Amino acid sequence: MGMTALFCLWVDDWIWRVALGLVFGALSSLWISRQVAGPFYRIERDLESILHGARQGERVQLREGDPLQHLADLINELIERAKKLI
Repeated sequence: MGMTALFCLWVDDWIWRVALGLVFGALSSLWISRQVAGPFYRIERDLESILHGARQGERVQLREGDPLQHLADLINELIERAKKLI
């Protein structure tokens, strides 16, 4: 009888830890994906407008501290080099 009670307490504790871990993991993955997906969407939108002529020769602008800032800088350098060739 004592072993069964101990096992039930362990299972209850284990279930709560797994549930809290899943909730924390889901919230973390949403936050991280939002941090990356937002800059990708902005780069895509800026490039489409530049290619279709709506923003001739402008730069791709991201917020300060975005994780894809280096990619935006490379794209802007490519735009500057293309302007020199034209």
